[in-house]
Amino acid sequence: EMFAGARAVAGLAVSDLVKTEACRLGFTTALGAMLFSTQGRVKGCAAVALARLSGSSSLCFWWDKNVGATHWDPPRDLTHVTGINGEEEVAEEDVSYDSARRCFWVRGVLKPYERVPYCEMLSSTVPVTVGAGRGMVALKADSRVVSRGGALEVVIDMYRSPLFDGEVSGWAAEATALLAEFESTRRVIAGTEGSVDLIVRLCASKVSAYQEQACSALVTLLLDPRARELANEAGAAVALSDLLRGAYASESSRRCAALAMARLCGDHSAQVTALHAGALPPLVEMLAKDQEQEWFCACDALSSLSCTDTNKEMLGRAGVVQVALRRLSTSVPIAVQVRILTLVTNVISDQRNLDTAAASGLLPALAVMSRGTEDPLVLQYIAVALQTLCRAVRHLPSLVEVGLVECLLDALRRCCAGGGLRASPCAS
Repeated sequence: EMFAGARAVAGLAVSDLVKTEACRLGFTTALGAMLFSTQGRVKGCAAVALARLSGSSSLCFWWDKNVGATHWDPPRDLTHVTGINGEEEVAEEDVSYDSARRCFWVRGVLKPYERVPYCEMLSSTVPVTVGAGRGMVALKADSRVVSRGGALEVVIDMYRSPLFDGEVSGWAAEATALLAEFESTRRVIAGTEGSVDLIVRLCASKVSAYQEQACSALVTLLLDPRARELANEAGAAVALSDLLRGAYASESSRRCAALAMARLCGDHSAQVTALHAGALPPLVEMLAKDQEQEWFCACDALSSLSCTDTNKEMLGRAGVVQVALRRLSTSVPIAVQVRILTLVTNVISDQRNLDTAAASGLLPALAVMSRGTEDPLVLQYIAVALQTLCRAVRHLPSLVEVGLVECLLDALRRCCAGGGLRASPCAS
């Protein structure tokens, strides 16, 4: 019954209205208690449900510093004052929040209420100084949820479960992926000793569902610079490369691994490690498949790997340009078009790849795209690709022959007609 309840909350808590109502009704107390269950799936599903409830940076609750009470609706002290004529409503301009003191000012009077975003629900705690829980911490969102390091630490500690390759680790990874969407929580997770290493280790699970959940957690977590550094030290480049090459990994696991690789390879040492670990062939294979989702993920990863001359040469030898050119079409989503153009532009900035791209039909492909699109963003990326091509004077006659000069002039007229792109790469 507890598992079913937690799953129901996790499934329903996708709208702000449901999140607020669930918190008002005290679901945080029940779910917080489930975090300490001895049943792995109850514990894990409660973590996901709490992560979903906390999934908002716009919603907030109010914590009364004086009495330690939680308010899910604005306290009356912040909305009304008592005057000569009785109680009256306070205008918005008369209420301000002091971020330094973490309190409100209402018409110059300090009100001891801290505003806490929902996304910090599991990490915002207060020390317990009396009673059985003395020396521990309680959630500001619900003082009845008491633990040694806060609910977020309890979630991360699930990776250390004796059932490491079991269901509980998968649930923990799913919860981490949801929580790490927010910068403040990402920092806390990255700063928790051993957390990134445990998630990287889960990528090597023999169960594809857990692989996917771990990679999803890395996709959001690796937006944090410290998390990227720790993941690199933990061997994430090799783990993700192994997953990409794995014969038994599911397609969705590989897609998540490619996206995680794209985030990880903002660091040069990770790029080198990934290429030496064999990440390139499976990514090129992914780009060659007839699925737009695969192209999207592969382009992101390959673009991250194409940031140095040595890497560009390796991508060129692997046939990345030729494969990408087969995908250059206005019939695919704009997000995919932009990513393919970015990848091609990165790779052809190496002169050895530029000639190969020109011989493979890059110029006619760009001409067809520029005539077939009205999207300003796509036109900008086409212009950037041509700017790279124009560095080699030998290709200028071909550029004229296929009509790209005419296409660019027409694109420039269309872009500048709206007045929004005069200073854009398209104009230059």
